[in-house]
Amino acid sequence: MLGFLFLACGATGELSVFPSSLNFGEVDFQTEMPEEGYAALTVTLKNVGETDLDISLNHIDFDHLCLQGFDTAPISLGTLTPNQSYTIKVGACDYSRESGERDTLVSDYISIEHNGANAPSSIQWSFTPVENIAQ
Repeated sequence: MLGFLFLACGATGELSVFPSSLNFGEVDFQTEMPEEGYAALTVTLKNVGETDLDISLNHIDFDHLCLQGFDTAPISLGTLTPNQSYTIKVGACDYSRESGERDTLVSDYISIEHNGANAPSSIQWSFTPVENIAQ
């Protein structure tokens, strides 16, 4: 009986984040922005552990990124049971013209909080804002 209790207490949750980084490349802000943002990419969060994980996104730079369905952080994504996944669409949305970000690499990260063994997790992101003005 004690062995069973020891094994049950040793079960942990673990979050898999794919991809672990988002490189949107050069983003042309002269074109009309799609609903999900420019060059949108899909991120999959999956509970690859043995216990439930409570997931939240605590840091997202909404001045630069669009996260379909959300516009402020922190964001509670709820609970992922073992082998359950959650997908989100992330796109580039804007850059600071006043700060001189045009034609310069812009980067930051998305922070993912959870109660798993590998908490917190993060996704690095980057893009270079350009404006290809047609002559």
